This record gives sequence, structure tokens and C-alpha cells, in this order.
Amino acid sequence: MYPVLRNNVKLTVEPIGGQLLVVNENKQVETYIFNVIGTEILKLCNGKNTVDEITQKIAKKHDDRFEKLKPLVMKFLNKGKKKGHLLIYQNKPSKNLVKGIVMGSTDYYTPLQAEIELTYNCNLKCKHCYIYGGEKLSEEITTEDWKIILYSL
Repeated sequence: MYPVLRNNVKLTVEPIGGQLLVVNENKQVETYIFNVIGTEILKLCNGKNTVDEITQKIAKKHDDRFEKLKPLVMKFLNKGKKKGHLLIYQNKPSKNLVKGIVMGSTDYYTPLQAEIELTYNCNLKCKHCYIYGGEKLSEEITTEDWKIILYSL
């Protein structure tokens, strides 16, 4: 059996585990948090690994027994299938399979969103705004510099 993350899923890997972002049928995003091992299992759900291969890799990495982990991995995968995060194919899927996205690293955190303030040039003086703008500052970042910063994210 070959588990695959569905195409409506994005797994964000972090040093302490991961987040699974799922777009449901109502176009709403559901978020699920996983520990390191759960995230490792999900990263391997790419259509190239069988359940046994995934279990062997996890057992080897964590110095555990295959026989002990196999039922736990199967339970985890079946729960993901039931929730609609995973597809489980009996045979190896084609290379053209559209699957979920895996991004991030166990070495660093990947921001999911960023908030930037382009200018202080605002005359609204909103109470909820921490900028409390006014006139444009002489040392504000140029459009070209913003492009460089944004592309580097």
C-alpha cells in the first residue's frame, strides 16, 4: 500500500513537528498539528514508499522495532485517510499523480505569513494601529528594496 498526501493538503515541517493545512469542501482551511514522528510519516507519504518502507525508515531512525511500530503507523495512516488527508493506493501510483505539498525544514521555522508596513505616510491616526503614522519618513524602504526582501521570503 502506498499512502499519498491529498492535493488539498500542505504539510509545513518545523523543528518540533509540523502543521497540516487542509482545504475542506467548503474552501475553509483546517489546521492539524503533529509531533516529529507524525510529521516524518507524513513527509514519506509521497506515493513512492509503501507502508512497510515508511515503518522501516521510522523504526531505523528512532531505533525502534518494526513489529511494534507497524500497527501504530497503520492506525495513524488510516486515521488520516478517514479524515480525508491521505489516499492509500494498493499499487504504486503513476509519476503524474497530483499530491499534497511538503515545505519547510527540521532545521528552521518557515513563516506561514508575514505582515509588513510599507510606509508611515498615513493621516488616519487609528487607535488600533501601532504605527500611528503621519508624514513619510525620509529613510523608508524603496519599492525595489521591498521586492528584494519579499522575494527572499
